[in-house]
Amino acid sequence: MPRFGKAQVMVLDGVLSLFLAIILSYMLFAVWPQNRHPTGELVLERAGYDMVNAFYDDQTIYGTIQKGLEVKGYLSLSEMNYLRGRIYNYGRIAGVGRIDVEVEGSSPFSVEISSSQLTRREQFLLLIPLKGGAENRLVRVSLWT
Repeated sequence: MPRFGKAQVMVLDGVLSLFLAIILSYMLFAVWPQNRHPTGELVLERAGYDMVNAFYDDQTIYGTIQKGLEVKGYLSLSEMNYLRGRIYNYGRIAGVGRIDVEVEGSSPFSVEISSSQLTRREQFLLLIPLKGGAENRLVRVSLWT
C-alpha cells in the first residue's frame, strides 16, 4: 500500500470535498421544483393548437360548419348556437376567456367563457373545404385570455 504524505492527503481530501460538493449541488438543484407555469402566450398557443384540433377532429363541429356552408352558403342561427355550446366546452378546457369565430359568408359570433379582463389574443385561420375541395371557406378564430 502506498504511503501518502500529509500534503498529498490534504490535496486528495480537498479534491474529494469539491467532488462531493458538486454532486450534492447537482442533486439539489436538478430536482428542485422549477416554475413550470406557462406564460400567457404559451397558454394561448397551446389553446390554439387544441382549438384547431377541435375544429378538424370533432366531426360535429366540422360537419356542422361544412354542411351549413355547402347547403345554404352560410351558418344559420341554430347552427351557430349549437357551435357555441360545443366551442364553449373546448374553450373551458383550454382555459381561455373568450373565443371569437368568423366564418366566411356568415355573421361572426363569440363565445364568452369567463368574465375576466381580456388582454392577450391568439388568432388563426382554418380552411374548410367544400364540395370535395372544389370550394374553400376560411374560418378565423381568435382566442382571448
